[in-house]
Amino acid sequence: MILIFSSKLSGDDEAAGLLSQKIRTIGSDVVLINPHSDLSKIALLQKGRKLELLVDGKPCFPRVVYVATPWRCDAIINAEKYPNSLRSRTQQFLQDIRFAFEDVTWLPGKYESIERADSKPGLMRLAGQDGLKTPLFTLNAHTPGDVKVESGVYQKHLGPPFVVSINTEKGIEVGVTTTNLFHSDSKTIRLEKQPWQWQQPIHSVAQVRCFVVDERVWAVRWEHDPSQDGIWDYRYANEVKELPVRWYPYELPHATAEALLCLMQKLKLRIASPEFLITSNGNHVFIDMNPCGDWFGFFSAEDNQEIIETLARLLVSRPRV
Repeated sequence: MILIFSSKLSGDDEAAGLLSQKIRTIGSDVVLINPHSDLSKIALLQKGRKLELLVDGKPCFPRVVYVATPWRCDAIINAEKYPNSLRSRTQQFLQDIRFAFEDVTWLPGKYESIERADSKPGLMRLAGQDGLKTPLFTLNAHTPGDVKVESGVYQKHLGPPFVVSINTEKGIEVGVTTTNLFHSDSKTIRLEKQPWQWQQPIHSVAQVRCFVVDERVWAVRWEHDPSQDGIWDYRYANEVKELPVRWYPYELPHATAEALLCLMQKLKLRIASPEFLITSNGNHVFIDMNPCGDWFGFFSAEDNQEIIETLARLLVSRPRV
């Protein structure tokens, strides 16, 4: 049986649903779980030397666990009286599943590999060692400190872009989507009493989104509007400025693709959604690995079919990582 975790704030995950259908046509059982809403369907039972995962009361024994999206229990929005209690219990429930079945195959990789690939300072160091071009620096700190900002600095939020927080004025929980900001000099930096991630800004002409399964790389490219500032990223342009964004088929340069695959092997990942920025001189600057990143909606219908087919075959083959 293949166990798929796919977190959605609301509604169904269309990509995970299509993948589940494909897995069933190949001839394997699959269970799709949304930690935000489906945990009531499952139970984890230890009895003597046995560990069982019960789904709707029936024992299941996963041989592959696919984390399609990060668990992100901190992003659960719930109207219960004690929402943080729900999040904490949900996180522990998932952790118990993680350790109960740590000897089976996990994809994109072991959960600690997923976490490591989401940690930018270490990731960028490894990427540079493997020959990928990266931003000149990545700094976790409350202020840019000694990093000169005369030529500009990118202020990024530490952690994921969507968080649940408390509106202290209204005393209620709210969902907050954060964005990264470019500062042309120190006077434009507005600091709060919390740490940030500071990075060299990349003045780009295009952004590349990839999806990688083992040695197979799909890629699409979005070209910036030349009338807009070249330091905007996709999320800022799409969600904040609401600019039209269209992705076109693209092929990564061979050397860049080879370096990317080497990096994934070093991180012990077999699936990821890496991102690059393309500068005016054609350099591909690696900015993110996204081991559990989105891919559905970026690629053509034909590529979507190929990706689903490739993912399904990989999951059914019981790969070792």
